[in-house]
Amino acid sequence: MSKTELNGSEKLKIELTIENIGEIKGTEVVQLYMSDPISTVIRPERELVGFGRIALDPLRRERK
Repeated sequence: MSKTELNGSEKLKIELTIENIGEIKGTEVVQLYMSDPISTVIRPERELVGFGRIALDPLRRERK
């Protein structure tokens, strides 16, 4: 993450690596949850703010 706290209209950049360690193709839904502990409006403790489904090919491994 580029920051741990945001002010106003600041943007946050998050990068992550996801690997399929299985032997067949698959998909994963990546979810991003955030919280605002000092909000003046009552908010959920954790709120889903983004998600995306990605296709994952299996990792190529050398066979013995």
